[in-house]
Amino acid sequence: MTVRQTITHLYHDPEDAFYYWQGVLRWYCYKRPRLRWLIRTHIQEQFEFRKKAASRCYRNGECICCGCTTPQLFMADKPCSAGKPRFQRCPVKQPCYPRMMSRTQWYWHQLKLRTDNGIFA
Repeated sequence: MTVRQTITHLYHDPEDAFYYWQGVLRWYCYKRPRLRWLIRTHIQEQFEFRKKAASRCYRNGECICCGCTTPQLFMADKPCSAGKPRFQRCPVKQPCYPRMMSRTQWYWHQLKLRTDNGIFA
């Protein structure tokens, strides 16, 4: 993403500046073994889930819809931007992953995925 694109993006979505710094700080702590304990376990698990759910963006190095850098984007609370009317160039119409969940919500989401896949059947 160029500087001009970044300024335009932040003009339309100023809250993305917060998500950017949140993702960068969490990513910094995640990549350093001595600081990894600062990130709660359910956030680390959701990061791994998001990497798999949006593997195309992860391999590309940036989101194919909004242009944000992907490893850091997956650490932020922001949901996937796919399907928003502002991102017409996005080939994906359904969001790849939801907003970052609380510990309880994440537990129930995992339980639902397991029952839907027949693990507890």
